[in-house]
Amino acid sequence: MQIEAWRRLGLEGRVAVMLDMCEMAASTSKWGIRHRHPDYTDEQVHDAFLVLLWGEELFSKACPGRPLCKP
Repeated sequence: MQIEAWRRLGLEGRVAVMLDMCEMAASTSKWGIRHRHPDYTDEQVHDAFLVLLWGEELFSKACPGRPLCKP
């Protein structure tokens, strides 16, 4: 039944569901960062999220000069 439901969604519908799920995962991750670091600004939360996704080394290379925010 589930496979048939996915088929009925079509390609555009499946992509929309995937994008919604990615947004929910990012929001949940950012909520967790805010919960652990209530003093972080919005920019620091975003940077900590990027550190979580990319790792410290890639973040430092991609955003030189920006302080490393722990997730």
